[in-house]
Amino acid sequence: MRKSPIAVAALATLLCTNQAVFACGDKLVLLGRGIRFQRMLAAKHPASILVYLNPGSGISSADREYQLRPLLKLAGHKSHSVATAAELTREVDSGTYDLILLDYSDAAALEKQLTAAKGKPALIPVMYNPSPDQRAAAEKEYSCLLTPTRKNYDLLKVIDEAMVTRRGGSAPKCQKTRV
Repeated sequence: MRKSPIAVAALATLLCTNQAVFACGDKLVLLGRGIRFQRMLAAKHPASILVYLNPGSGISSADREYQLRPLLKLAGHKSHSVATAAELTREVDSGTYDLILLDYSDAAALEKQLTAAKGKPALIPVMYNPSPDQRAAAEKEYSCLLTPTRKNYDLLKVIDEAMVTRRGGSAPKCQKTRV
């Protein structure tokens, strides 16, 4: 019988105290202290990127389907898009861009103009839904090549690799990954 009043007193004390008891990891998910999953995509080497969205090209379709520009912004890159060749020339001549993303079909025609630009931006062609043969031919021609998929972190990896080699002073070189 003596144990009963002691147990009641201990239980009353526990119920009256307003102290939260945290389980493993609960401290991290309290308001304002959780891990932001968007920061997992954060770029190690933020870049200033010009995206040439030639109407009717594959890169325009890839941008609509895979949300390329919002992804670049979320990762910490500064991106700007243009839709005409005149706008592309004007923006490239400003010399403020590190990388230029454009459709593979436009790359050959604009490569000389873009490499002669003031800031010498690196050119990264984008292929939308290529066949394996088309992709193999494009990989022989360009070191860095993007083929967007639902796995957008691969796309960001290629951009980071291009920025690392660019900051080293050489032309962008990327590992051959299935992006």
